Amino acid sequence: RDNELIGMHNWVRFWQEETKGRINYKGYVGSLNSEDDRFVSVRFEMIDDDPEKENKSVSSFLIGSSVAFEMSMLTMAFLGFDGECKVRDVWLGDIGPIGITSYSWKTRMATVVRSVYLES
Repeated sequence: RDNELIGMHNWVRFWQEETKGRINYKGYVGSLNSEDDRFVSVRFEMIDDDPEKENKSVSSFLIGSSVAFEMSMLTMAFLGFDGECKVRDVWLGDIGPIGITSYSWKTRMATVVRSVYLES
């Protein structure tokens, strides 16, 4: 969106990009509460060929979840709200409350996912 880095919302992808040297981890922001670090917020910078730095102020993701679980959950949110999900106070078992947000993109062919993510 307007050459702005929006987020990185999957711990596996974050780890992959960091090990390849494409993410500069800037620090831990916090978790939902001090005893639980299964849903965290972090700061980082993408490292690529662009001359401008692409800092992300805060990005949140589940730690230890499977890609299949996240894909299923976020797809259900997208489909269940016709592409425009903005739900707060979601609990994933004892993890929460978190928010789920999705944005759609309407094309001639169909409505497709523009973005969908969890947030604290």
